[in-house]
Amino acid sequence: MPVIHDKGSDLFRIEVQNHSPKELQQNSVTSDRLVLNIGRPNSVEIRKRGHWQRKIYNSEDFSVVPYGQENIVRWFEDIRFIVVQIGPGFIQQYLQIKDLSLAEYRGISDKTVYDLATEMCRATEQPPAKIYLQSLAISLSIHLGTQYQASGTSIYAPRGKLSSLQLQRVLEYCNASLHEDFGVDDLAAQVHLSAFHFSRLFKNTLSLAPHQFVLQLKIERAQQLIKRKTGSLSQIAYQLGFTDPAHFSNTFKKVTGLSPTQYLGHN
Repeated sequence: MPVIHDKGSDLFRIEVQNHSPKELQQNSVTSDRLVLNIGRPNSVEIRKRGHWQRKIYNSEDFSVVPYGQENIVRWFEDIRFIVVQIGPGFIQQYLQIKDLSLAEYRGISDKTVYDLATEMCRATEQPPAKIYLQSLAISLSIHLGTQYQASGTSIYAPRGKLSSLQLQRVLEYCNASLHEDFGVDDLAAQVHLSAFHFSRLFKNTLSLAPHQFVLQLKIERAQQLIKRKTGSLSQIAYQLGFTDPAHFSNTFKKVTGLSPTQYLGHN
């Protein structure tokens, strides 16, 4: 189960679960919960004010169950779903809105939620880069906080760009730390911004999300190392923080159109 940590706490968890027919009773959920159906359509009953309400969850439909909400549900067929547990304060931290809370929704559809949640699951099929998982988590938090908050208040979207000095500091950190598994929050700290504000300003500046830019830097560095023949492809992969040669090869080919071996043959 992938987890994003903050000061020792586990604030963001995502996993795929499979369950046989059952009744789930939670008198007060301990996190904001997003539950996304990735199986076939299923009939689910939710207990509200002493009565059962039936809801059909089509594939890709989801529910938002806010922190502290009662969650008593039952289903009658096997079900497969993605569960995202967002700890108290996670969304508020990234959006910098102190009193933000999510509203309850049941059995709704949103392609952005589906795409982000399923991509996070795909990313965890191999150990994900911290910056990539954080970027997805921030994007999902922004979307939930914008579309599904209880107050309906609009969220301020920072405008403008990073200054040349801020950009220089971030680039220096990236180039010095390509072998490390750093996150968006580490980059934001270089210029004393929140991860949310930094992500927006960074993309406004370079037209790339931070994780896309860092990946591009890693592949450019890999190309330089391959040309110089400074080590084996496996050594280069580990030197740049890839989890294994296969991960490195797949990423390299996705960016350049060539596998590292093919690129080596051309140089």
